[in-house]
Amino acid sequence: MREVFPKIKKLLMKLSEFITSIVNFILLIPIFIIGIGLTSLFLKLFGKHFLDLKSKTKNSYWVDKNLSTQKLEKYYRMF
Repeated sequence: MREVFPKIKKLLMKLSEFITSIVNFILLIPIFIIGIGLTSLFLKLFGKHFLDLKSKTKNSYWVDKNLSTQKLEKYYRMF
């Protein structure tokens, strides 16, 4: 009798893992469709692009600053 219970427990654990994977799949698909799908649809309708993937004509993103225009005391007490 003691040999049967661990086997049943092992079988039920595998069954519960299978059921868990199915339930997670069923629950996550609508969340994905509603959350990401509708958001993507609205963003495409309004023309919003969060990732600016278009190439720019700039060679660099550095901003040139003229440091000689500010007073020297400002740099001593910067923080």
